[in-house]
Amino acid sequence: MKGLARSAGYGKGWAIVGWAVFFILLAGLLVFGYKVLTYYRQIKSGQLVELPQYSSSLTTADGQPVRASSLAIDPTLLVTGDDPSLGADAGEAVATVVMFGDFECAFSKEASTVFRRMAVEFGDRVRFVYRDYPISSVHPRAFAAAAAAECAKEQMKYWEYFDKLYLNMPALDYQDLVAYAQETGLDTNQFERCLSDGRYDARVNADLLFAESLKLRGTPTFFFDGRRVEGALPEPDFRQTLEKLLK
Repeated sequence: MKGLARSAGYGKGWAIVGWAVFFILLAGLLVFGYKVLTYYRQIKSGQLVELPQYSSSLTTADGQPVRASSLAIDPTLLVTGDDPSLGADAGEAVATVVMFGDFECAFSKEASTVFRRMAVEFGDRVRFVYRDYPISSVHPRAFAAAAAAECAKEQMKYWEYFDKLYLNMPALDYQDLVAYAQETGLDTNQFERCLSDGRYDARVNADLLFAESLKLRGTPTFFFDGRRVEGALPEPDFRQTLEKLLK
């Protein structure tokens, strides 16, 4: 009788263990299923999109490789009302492309020409926005160049001056900035006063702090409707990405 009771006790113990294992496995399957469902919903809604990255064409401050996030950011959070922009108006644009650039960055220079050409090609449907991310630790003249571009914007010549800066980079000393203003047809007296009084330093610094809050690794960094792409995109890839957004 004692042997039977002992066997019954062992059997009951194994049954409890079996049920415990069953519930643990069931909980694991439920968690896995929830994650798969969440991932599927993110893909379907466009929140999670794997875009190619071009990190070999990226200027970084620290040189540490960090994978760019594939989670989308609300595009309206990436722009302000007075950002330099090309193409479609905010209310009419089907998509928005935001470029964070540095006027002393060779990769930003490469990207700027593609950015400008795509603005001409897709400007009837896409809004192209430029924001400053001067990485002063490696590009000591980038901040002043960004402020100078804002001074040119004050005289309605932002994009002409933008092109001058990138075309002539890395010649970005004070006398260079003034010379580009003259070549662009700006009132140089007004321009020099603007530079001297630091009128737009706070504006450039706000862009810089915002870029850092997004944990951007370097320049250029793009956001295609909130989806991050690092590095200078080749023109065919830039075009293909836009075409996918517009479908």
